[in-house]
Amino acid sequence: MKKILFFVVAMAAIFAFDSCKKSEGPADVAMKSVELLKNKDYKGYADLVYFEDSITSDSTKLKSKKESYANMLEKNYKQKSEKQGDIKEYKLLEEDAKDSVANVKIEVLTTKDQKDTMDVKLRKDANQQWKIESKK
Repeated sequence: MKKILFFVVAMAAIFAFDSCKKSEGPADVAMKSVELLKNKDYKGYADLVYFEDSITSDSTKLKSKKESYANMLEKNYKQKSEKQGDIKEYKLLEEDAKDSVANVKIEVLTTKDQKDTMDVKLRKDANQQWKIESKK
C-alpha cells in the first residue's frame, strides 16, 4: 500500500512540475528558426510557421501546406545564400512582444562576411504557442 501511495505522489509531483514548464517565448522561437535555416532544416522551420486554423484542423491539408512551404523556403534560401553566403553566426538584437504578436530582430553574419538584420514576426496560435508569421 505504501508503494502505491508513493507512486501516486511521485506521479502527481511529476505532472505538477511538467505543467509549470515555461513555454518558449518569441525570441526563443525566432532564434530556433535561424538555427534551423543555418542547418538547412526547412521542414523543421515549417513546423514553426503559423497556419490558419482552417488548415491546422485538417492534418492532410496541414502536412501538404508545410511541405510546400518547406520547398519554397529551400528554393528561396538557396538563391539568397548563393549571393550572400550561408548563415555563419547570429545574435539576438531586440524583442518586442505585445499580447499575441511579436517582432524579433536578429543580426546574421554569413559565410561571405555579410551582415544582415532579420525581422522575424511572430504570433500566437490557437494553443497560445509562438509561431512565425509567414509572408504572404
